[in-house]
Amino acid sequence: MMPPDGRLARSVDVGLGCALALAAVWLRVEYVRHAGALWRDEIDSVNVAARATLGDVLAHQQLDSFPVAWVSALHGWIASGFGAGDASVRRFGGMIGVLTVGIVWWCGRRIAGRVPLVSLLLLGASASMVVYGSEVRGYGLATIAILCSLAATCTYVTQPGTGTFLVAGLAAVLATQTSYANPFLLVATAAAGAAVAILRREWLSIAGLTVIGLAAVASLGIEARAMASTARDTIIDQGDYPLAARIAMFRDSLAPGVRLLAWTWAAAALAGTAGWVVAWLRPMDREERERALFAAVTATASVACTCAYLLLLVRVSTQHWYYLTLMAVLATSFEVGIVALARRLPYGAFARAALVAGVALALAGGSGTAAMVRLRMTNVDAVAVTIAKDARPDDLVVVLPWYVGTTFGRYWRGTAPWIAFPDVHFTDTARPHGQVAERMTRGEDGVRPELERIETTLRAGGRVWIVGLPLLPPKDRPVEPLPPAPSGPEGWASGPYLEGWALRLGALLRTGVRDVWKIPPPDVGRVNEHENLPIVLLEGWR
Repeated sequence: MMPPDGRLARSVDVGLGCALALAAVWLRVEYVRHAGALWRDEIDSVNVAARATLGDVLAHQQLDSFPVAWVSALHGWIASGFGAGDASVRRFGGMIGVLTVGIVWWCGRRIAGRVPLVSLLLLGASASMVVYGSEVRGYGLATIAILCSLAATCTYVTQPGTGTFLVAGLAAVLATQTSYANPFLLVATAAAGAAVAILRREWLSIAGLTVIGLAAVASLGIEARAMASTARDTIIDQGDYPLAARIAMFRDSLAPGVRLLAWTWAAAALAGTAGWVVAWLRPMDREERERALFAAVTATASVACTCAYLLLLVRVSTQHWYYLTLMAVLATSFEVGIVALARRLPYGAFARAALVAGVALALAGGSGTAAMVRLRMTNVDAVAVTIAKDARPDDLVVVLPWYVGTTFGRYWRGTAPWIAFPDVHFTDTARPHGQVAERMTRGEDGVRPELERIETTLRAGGRVWIVGLPLLPPKDRPVEPLPPAPSGPEGWASGPYLEGWALRLGALLRTGVRDVWKIPPPDVGRVNEHENLPIVLLEGWR
């Protein structure tokens, strides 16, 4: 008689794992098919990576938000003849997203000892992982790198040797060079490796982990200039965000818009924790106990280290993409505990597979994840085309907020001049943030030249097309004064200034403009909330 956890159970795992992987790949293909034009963050990466030589790319790497590995990889794709066009770089992002699925399988198999059905479900069906792990940014590559480092570290401490040491060191350096958040997760994996080494009394492995950590930290030396530049440039984006807000964003990142998947994450966390405890207290073999210890310490320390990273270094508002690497590490760690728990239940392997299959079928029966990943990353390209059809050379196009000018400038082909609001200049050698900071030092006069140009255009009979939405001030009271930075409401934070300037534009519309029309933007389907802008047309002066 075949044992419950024998060949048949493993065949079921492989079959179901293949089905989950294919579904995850399909979701990523669906995303790439619907993603459309690049949005501003992606354009930043492409602008850096599309330079003529790798040396030039590395010299301007500080203009992007990642260490050297991401822009180098993207440059390699572009320079290989595929080009920097939207369709080409979209395919590159999609390939990384698909590769992530394979790495999730490989890493889970290495650490948990079974096909990682739960990880494939949690990460394969998460819209955050699909979209932001497959866009033309470095988050997918960072996820691949941290999972490789996780598996390599686990292999090193359980099978210590020169070969496993070198692989673990290389993986740690690669993870460091793909994301500025990954070094904090590497601290967690090193702590987990040290715990296993102590359990095994492999003191040399602890020394090896120390060397690996020092090598990873030393590799950050080539990022020193980029990190200093980013810290200086992004001062206008910084603010004080409580840990509760970070936790809420992380929770939403797990399964945006799909409640069943969110509950599945919670169930996986509980089952995984129970499995770690059981495997530690009553291990079936030494290997299981070591895996459980490694996973438990990895998960616990990863959460603690991520909190430290967010509280100590990240002074900007976080979004879903900030949490992809943590999600991958946690899902893999939960898998270890769930596998251990299943080993102790009658026909537990079949029960695990049946539960995963049931949730997967329920998700497939709904429209949640599939609808969430059919997402266009911007509508600004379509807006630019719409305006270009009617705009005349004596018209003016105004883009607000200013940072959307990155996208508008890539796709504008019209004859009318355009300006950002405020009118910062987008160059290939520096971020515009310093120009915005200088305008903030003028307070409410920071956009006076732009307001005057709008008025001049309208008085001369031209029209003004606004890409974005001005804010109308209350009718019963004047607009609040806006003192020069850093004496504003939040110091150097630009948010109050962008709002205050938009209110002054709204006041101009209310008091001086004869006709204000809201033009329906092109219907391009569901659009990324971070770059979905309306069109407002101004005509005549009172």
